[in-house]
Amino acid sequence: MHETSSLQGEPEACCLFDQEPVCNFLQGDECIAQGGEPLGANSNCLNSECTPAGACCFPDETCSLESAESCTGDGGIFQGDDTTCDGVNCDILPPSVACCLPSGDCIDVSERACTESGGPSSG
Repeated sequence: MHETSSLQGEPEACCLFDQEPVCNFLQGDECIAQGGEPLGANSNCLNSECTPAGACCFPDETCSLESAESCTGDGGIFQGDDTTCDGVNCDILPPSVACCLPSGDCIDVSERACTESGGPSSG
């Protein structure tokens, strides 16, 4: 388990294990209450031990860090593993393509994100 400096301090990365592991920003006590594992003070979801995360752009031009599956499930366009919201421009979204991943799952993402995730786009 990762050490957390304060259970009620600033939000930190939290691995939540529902059907598949996901990373969210929660306060340590809230993370634990939801059955998750806090990753510690100043942690982030990029390169977390939970699941790869990246920038997710939404039609209203907002951005959040999520897994590809979470992003597309929330109606966003995943920008690729390990991308950050500071590194993408969500007001100029690339068109999304159907992307079938090596796991067999198919998701709508940018062509770049599809290639980076190991799937050929099907257009």
